[in-house]
Amino acid sequence: MIRPRSTHTQTHRREAGGGAVAAQCREALTGLRAALLAALDRAGIDSAHPREAARRLGVDKNLMWRVSKVVGQPDVFEAVRSVPRRTAFGRLCEALTRAGVPGPLVDDAAAAHAAFDRLVDDHAGDRESFELIVGGLGADSQAGASLEQARKLAFRGNVGVFGVQAHTQVFTTLLAPSADQPGCVDAAQVFGLCGLRRLRADASWTLALRREVDEGGCRTRAGGGVPLDPDAPADGSGLLEAFSSRPFPELGVEQAADGTQRYVLESGELGRTGELTALFGMLRRGLGTHQAGSDRFAQFIAHLLTPVEHLHIDLAVHEDLTWALEPRAALFGRVDGRTWHFGCGREGLQLPCSEPVTDLGRGLGGAPSPRLSAYPELLAWAFGAAGWDAERFRLFRFELSYPPMPAQAILFSELLQGSGAEKGRR
Repeated sequence: MIRPRSTHTQTHRREAGGGAVAAQCREALTGLRAALLAALDRAGIDSAHPREAARRLGVDKNLMWRVSKVVGQPDVFEAVRSVPRRTAFGRLCEALTRAGVPGPLVDDAAAAHAAFDRLVDDHAGDRESFELIVGGLGADSQAGASLEQARKLAFRGNVGVFGVQAHTQVFTTLLAPSADQPGCVDAAQVFGLCGLRRLRADASWTLALRREVDEGGCRTRAGGGVPLDPDAPADGSGLLEAFSSRPFPELGVEQAADGTQRYVLESGELGRTGELTALFGMLRRGLGTHQAGSDRFAQFIAHLLTPVEHLHIDLAVHEDLTWALEPRAALFGRVDGRTWHFGCGREGLQLPCSEPVTDLGRGLGGAPSPRLSAYPELLAWAFGAAGWDAERFRLFRFELSYPPMPAQAILFSELLQGSGAEKGRR
């Protein structure tokens, strides 16, 4: 058995020791983040480019740098030190008003900031003391700095070699108790690429890949499931037309001899002219929740086969599935072309990863992302399509800048002890 290189376990223990402070801090920061993202989106401001955002809003670039950290830092405890002070935040609200942001959205941001200030007063009395209190709750953000730089260089090289790049890869799983098969779970998944561009006109590309592996990590079978959208195209790809580029170009669905399904985009326009978003949704029912043989983990695997700037993985777990409420993350290289899973004994293929799995709380409050403005709407739609109440789910997020390729990112939880009829792997 190999041990994960994720810092999630240590982070979770530090956070658990924080008690009410940790819980209230997470709630305050996710609320502030959501309110800021809503206001910035209405103003047409991209927080990922703070210098340009500062110029357009007419505010100090250091203020926008802080705002970009608040909305973009996955670890809410690390984001605390970047929250602007009261006077500076007031200038931001004035700038948002001048930019045409409706009053209610500006008021929401101001109220969320005031709630954070009250939290500071209640638990510490001043910002410096509060930062010391929560400083031990977050992950060490410096540990992976050199790795990120290496991945960024690899990304640039892969873009040049393969002739394609994407802004964000999305992989979201909603996990709920099965309504038809007691003791099993149903999983709704949304996955795909946002902002895909071709740098060569003749470049065709696999937009998504779906397959399962057995406990040996060697054999595969088709992914199964049915389209999450009942009105999806008849090709079985599960394309979410409402959240993908329209009109969407012709898409090929290839079924390989090993059971792998590939969704292939043929050659097309170059650069921004041909940029597109391709998102897919599938629903699988009756998945096992108990250990069987060497199968100890429920695993949700994102295949990393495209040069992308950012990887966004969400796992929403129903409150009744207590065994799945502490997910961990792992990265595996695929230099040999095979799909591997956590616990397969191939620890030599596991890649270093210091980024944590972040608990974003109950419901959709923590869903907003600075890179995906329509993501809360997409997530709300997915819950509705599956027929589930989002308020009964807890949302977890794993993010990685310039993820390696070819590789796979995995969120996993240990299955219940006992035996089950079907594997818990996705």
